[in-house]
Amino acid sequence: MISAILSFFGITLIYTGFLASAHHVTTAIVVACAGLLLLVKPALEAVKLFRTQLGSASHSPRPRGAHRRAGTKTVYLKIVKSEDDKPTIH
Repeated sequence: MISAILSFFGITLIYTGFLASAHHVTTAIVVACAGLLLLVKPALEAVKLFRTQLGSASHSPRPRGAHRRAGTKTVYLKIVKSEDDKPTIH
């Protein structure tokens, strides 16, 4: 929501700078730059959202394509007799 508002005001300021360029060049440049600054934040958020939607590589310490090998687990099973003399595994 905030991005839409910032985009609207940024575009409005750029257009205002374009309209003011015929009479006051310095004012037009300043207003247009202010409009561009307002457009930067929504643009960066859009790029961030686009990257997450594409599933780009996360910033992990492993290089891309390297697979993490699962460590071997040693499981010890012990067959014991329970109270009713039936073997059970623990």
